[in-house]
Amino acid sequence: RELSYQMPSRIQRGIWHHVAATYDGSYIALFVDGEKAVKQKACQSPPCESILYPATAFAGGQCQAGSTPLTIGTFDNQMDLSKRPHTGAIHSVGIYDAALSEAEILSLYKREETLLKSSPVINEEYWVKSGGEQGVKSPSDDYTSVSVQSSFDILGKFWYGRQYDCNFDDGDRHVATMTGHANCSGVNGECADDFGDLLTCPTPHWEHGYAVTTLSIVRDESPVWQRVCLEAACGYVETLPRTANTWVYNANNLLRSDLYGGENTFRFTTESSLFVFRPNQGQFEETSSFSAVVDCRDRSCIFGVQTCQSGADEGAACTVDSDCADSITSNASCSSLDSYRVLGASASTFFSTGPSEHYVIMSNFWDGQTTAVDSALFMLDATRDDVSFVQAIPTYGAREWQHFSVSSENGTMHFVVVANFEGPSHLFPIAGGIIDIAAAILLDTERAVSVETFRADGQDYIMVGSLSSDGSIPSKLFHVGMSAQGANVTEVDSVFCPGVLDLQHMVLGGHLHIAIAVNSAVPSVLLKLETRPSARLELVQNLPTEYATSVAFMRTSAAPYLLIGREFEDALLLRWNGNMFLGKPDEQTAAKDAAGGQVLERSAGAISIFHLKTSLLEAYERDYVLVATEASALLLQGVFDGVDSLDGPVSLQVTDMHVYIACLHSRAITVFDRNQSSGSLQYNPDISYLSNWTRHTQNGTDIRALEADPVSGRDRWQFGYPLKGVNSIHLSDDKRFLYAASYVDSALVVFELNNASGSVELRTIIHDRDLDIDGNEVNGLSGAYSAMRFG
Repeated sequence: RELSYQMPSRIQRGIWHHVAATYDGSYIALFVDGEKAVKQKACQSPPCESILYPATAFAGGQCQAGSTPLTIGTFDNQMDLSKRPHTGAIHSVGIYDAALSEAEILSLYKREETLLKSSPVINEEYWVKSGGEQGVKSPSDDYTSVSVQSSFDILGKFWYGRQYDCNFDDGDRHVATMTGHANCSGVNGECADDFGDLLTCPTPHWEHGYAVTTLSIVRDESPVWQRVCLEAACGYVETLPRTANTWVYNANNLLRSDLYGGENTFRFTTESSLFVFRPNQGQFEETSSFSAVVDCRDRSCIFGVQTCQSGADEGAACTVDSDCADSITSNASCSSLDSYRVLGASASTFFSTGPSEHYVIMSNFWDGQTTAVDSALFMLDATRDDVSFVQAIPTYGAREWQHFSVSSENGTMHFVVVANFEGPSHLFPIAGGIIDIAAAILLDTERAVSVETFRADGQDYIMVGSLSSDGSIPSKLFHVGMSAQGANVTEVDSVFCPGVLDLQHMVLGGHLHIAIAVNSAVPSVLLKLETRPSARLELVQNLPTEYATSVAFMRTSAAPYLLIGREFEDALLLRWNGNMFLGKPDEQTAAKDAAGGQVLERSAGAISIFHLKTSLLEAYERDYVLVATEASALLLQGVFDGVDSLDGPVSLQVTDMHVYIACLHSRAITVFDRNQSSGSLQYNPDISYLSNWTRHTQNGTDIRALEADPVSGRDRWQFGYPLKGVNSIHLSDDKRFLYAASYVDSALVVFELNNASGSVELRTIIHDRDLDIDGNEVNGLSGAYSAMRFG
C-alpha cells in the first residue's frame, strides 16, 4: 500500500529536511522534520502480517529473487517496470529492524537538526557520472592499457587554481593518485572566470596487472561530491513540466537511468600478444595482439564497445562495418568484440589436433571483479601468424590449460583440461575444433594453479597442483581411462606441499618425473611416478631452492636440465647427473659433480619460465630460455660452458703455465691454463688461436651457403687456413715459438707465444715452393705432416 503526503508549502530548494517512515505491522506513518505528517492503516483489517518481499510474494512472476534491488532515492516498481527517482540530494540514510516510536523519531531529528540545517547543499563543486547518450559521457573513457599513458575527461563543476586528485582504488591495498586539471569544454556546459565544467584526469602507471578500480575525485583530502545530472542539457526534466502520467508510467523519462551518482569503475587492461620466434635473428617478433586496446581516437573508449577503425567516424561506437561506411570510405571496418575475449589472463597454451589444426587457449583468471569468467579458444593460422576467435568456455579462475590425446581402435580422441582456482577443475573432449562443454568431466580439486598431462606405461594421467599456504590442500594425480561411453577419471594418489605454484614433467632414466615449484620457505620437490603394481608418486629429491615460482625441464645434447624461477632470487639452472639435479658448483662440490648448473642473472622474480629449442642447420640446435617477470621478459641463449674448439686433437705441447693442443677438425690451436700445483686445466679461448672455420662452427654458420658465395667461397681464410689439415705442433726450446705442420695447406706455420699471457699469435706461414730469407726455394712441404726440432 502506498502512502502519500503533500507538503503544506513547496519544498525550498537548498534546504535539508528529515523524513522518516515506519510500519509496525498495522499502520504506516510518515514523519517530516520530527513531526508526524500522516498515518493510515496498512491493510483493511489490521494487523497486516509481515512485509512480503518480492521473492516471496511473486514467486514465479516478475519479481524473482535478486531482481528487485533495495534502492535509496528511487522507487523501483517491478510490477509495471517503472522507476520514480528522487531528483535531489540525499545526505544520509538509516534502516532499523523495528518500527521507531514517535518519541524516538523526534529524538533522532533533534539530534541531527542543528548539523542538518547548517549543512549546505553542495552545488558549487561536484562531478557527474553519465552514460554516453546524445554525446554526454562522463567519464569519457572507462578503461586503458597498463602500458599506455592516457587521459580522460569528467563533467561537473571544478574551480580553477585548485588541485583535484583522481584516485584509482582496486580495493586490494592498491591506490594510485594523479593530479587532474580543470578546463572548460565549451559544449553544453557552464563555465565562468573562476570555474570550469571539465576535469582532465591522466591515467597512472598501474603496476598491479589487470584490474577494475573505483574512481573518485578528491580535493584537499576530501571527496568531491558525485551527483546525478541536474541540468536539462544532460537529461534532467524539471518538476513542473512533469504530469501525473509521467510519474507512474514514464518514470525513465524523468532522468535517464544511467545518470546517477554511484560507484564508477575504471579498468586497467593488460596486453597479451602472439610472438613468432625468428631463429636466424635469435629474437621474437610480435605478429598479433589479444589486447582490448582499440583505436578510439578522440571518442570515448568504453570497454566491451566496438568502434570504427576507419572512415569518417573512426573511433565512434558501432556494431557492424556498415555503421562506419561513408561516401569516401565504403569499406570502413568496425572492430571485433574478439579483442575483449582475453581479460586477466594467467597463461596461454598452444596445441594441435591435426597437421593444420593449431589452437591457442587463453586462461582468463578474472575480469578485474570476478573469477567466474570465460576462457577463450582461438585458432592459429600458422601461414599468416594470426589468430581468430573460436569459442568461449566457462571457467572459474582458470590458471592453466593442457591438451592431450588418446588413441584407441575408434581413432584418436582429443581432450583439454583446465586447472580452476575456484571450484573443481574440468576435463573436456574436443571434436571438430570445438570444446564440448556439455560433456565436461569434473576433477575433484581445490585452488588449482597448474596442470600437467602425460603418458606412462601405456596409461594416461593428469596431475593437478593446488595452492595452500600450509599444504593442507593436496595436489592430485588422476588416471584417465577410456570406455565406449568416453573418458573416465579416477584419483590415484596425492601429495601435500605448501605454496604450490607450478609443476612440469619429464622422462629421466626411463621413469617419468614431476617437478613441483613450492613458493614457501621449504624446498621444491622432484617426484617419480611408479606405475606398478599401482600408480603412486615417490619423492626423489628435495631441490636446492626456496620460494620457487615456476619450473621447466629442458633436454639438451649435453644433459637434461631443470629451470627453477624464484621470487626473491635469480632463477636456477640445475643439471641432471643420472640420479639427481645439481646446482652451481662451489668449493664443497665433489669432483664428480663439478658439471652442475648455474644461476641465471637478471631473472629474479620469475613468474614463468620456458625452454625453446630451434634448429638452424641439420644436426645443429640452439637452446633458449624465456624468463617472464612482472617487469619484462628476458630471452637467454644456451651455450656450453666448455671447450668448443677441441674437435680432433692430434698433437700437444706443455709449458709450466699452459697446454697447447692442435685440433684437426676444429682447425685451431686450443690453449688451456695449467695450475702448476694441482695440474688442473682451464680452457682459455682468449689466448687460443681460433681460425675463421672454428668460429663458423661455433656460431652455426651455414657452411654450404658460405661455399656457394662467389667471394667467400674462394677465400681460403674462411675455411680454416692455415690450419686446414694441421697434424703436428712443436715448441722451441726457449718456449717463445710454436711450429705447426698442415698437410692440406702444405705449410709450416710459425706462432709466437706471448711471454706474459701465453697467447698464440700468428707470425709466419711457409708454403711449399716459397722463397726463404736467402731467396732459396723451399721444397718438401707438400703434405707437411709433422714438425719437430733437432739439435
